[in-house]
Amino acid sequence: MERPFALIVEDDRDIVALFRHVLDLAGYQTEIVLHGKAAVEYLATTTPDIVLLDLNLPGVSGGEILRMMRADERLKSVPVVVITAHVNLVETLTEMPQLVLIKPVNIEQMTNLIQRICPAEKAVESLPWDLLTGVYSRSFFMARLNYALERAKQLPQNIFAGLFL
Repeated sequence: MERPFALIVEDDRDIVALFRHVLDLAGYQTEIVLHGKAAVEYLATTTPDIVLLDLNLPGVSGGEILRMMRADERLKSVPVVVITAHVNLVETLTEMPQLVLIKPVNIEQMTNLIQRICPAEKAVESLPWDLLTGVYSRSFFMARLNYALERAKQLPQNIFAGLFL
């Protein structure tokens, strides 16, 4: 069986990494688009199973992309999760998304997203932390650690850190 496909349209790479990890845990293939115009071009040829959409994008706004999707017969039933730091932008939307996440996105919001897009039995397996202890799962921790290390390598400053396990 083919894995469902999620399109992440977000220009903040930290949020992209978090969403990609959570969607991977939920069994989704992911594609990332960092610019509004690129998202419009991508959606012209591809129909994702779900779209995670930032409202404040360079090029074409997330609100315009959502309006375009709802006007397109092929895309109008695709679930859209809007991600924004500006609640007032949500109030100006002419088309409403299935879910709105307010930045900064926290683990509870991510869990809510998993539970909404996954079957119940898979959602529990996909949680980023252990239900009994509340401790983050090893896979979630390792993914975030690897991402932080890769980002640190790209910075011009030297960064020193110690991790005691």
